[in-house]
Amino acid sequence: MMQRISVDPSAEASKYMNINTVCKLSKKCASKETLESLLTQSVYYRIDIRNNPLTDNDLDCLQSLSHLEMLNLSNTNIVGSCLPIILQIPSLQQLNIANNVALAPNLVVSAFLADPAPSQLEILNISGISFDLMQLIGMIDRAFKLAKDRFKKLILGELAQLDMRELKMLQTTIQKLEAEYQIVDIIESSTLKQVALYR
Repeated sequence: MMQRISVDPSAEASKYMNINTVCKLSKKCASKETLESLLTQSVYYRIDIRNNPLTDNDLDCLQSLSHLEMLNLSNTNIVGSCLPIILQIPSLQQLNIANNVALAPNLVVSAFLADPAPSQLEILNISGISFDLMQLIGMIDRAFKLAKDRFKKLILGELAQLDMRELKMLQTTIQKLEAEYQIVDIIESSTLKQVALYR
C-alpha cells in the first residue's frame, strides 16, 4: 500500500515523525502512467519504488519533487539516462540504484562526475553494478571531493568483477585519498574489507 505525505514541508523537526512522510509503492508499478497516478501529492520526502519494472522514461515526474530527500530505485529496469536529472533534484540526500542489471556503468559515472555536482547528496548506493577499475577510481575520487561538503557514504558492495591486483590498487587509491582529504570511512565495500584483513 502506498503511503502519502500529509505534513507541512516547512515543519522540518517533525516531518519524519509521521510514517506518511514515506511513499512506498509496494504494489507493482509498471509504467509511467501508473507512477504518475499514484504520486498524488505535490510534496514527498522519501519515495521507495524498488522492485518495480520501471525504465528511465517512466521517472520524468520525479524531477518536479523538489523536497525529495531519499529515493530508492534499486532492482528496477533503468539504464541510467535518468540519472543526470535525478541527481539534480535539489534536496536529494540518499539515492539507491543498487542491483539494476540493465544499468550502464558509464552512464552512472558520467552523471556522478558531471557539473554542477549533486550538492546535497550524502549517500549513494551503487552495489551490484559491474564497474571496471578506472570507473570505480573516478567515482571514489569524486566521492572524496564531495565529502568536503555533505557527502558521507559511497556504497560499492561486493566487487566480484575485480581481481586481487585491481582490488589492491583500489584500496591503495582509497588510502591515498583518505590521507589527502583527512576523511575516512566514506567508501563501503564488503570485498575491500576482506582484502584489508588479508594484507
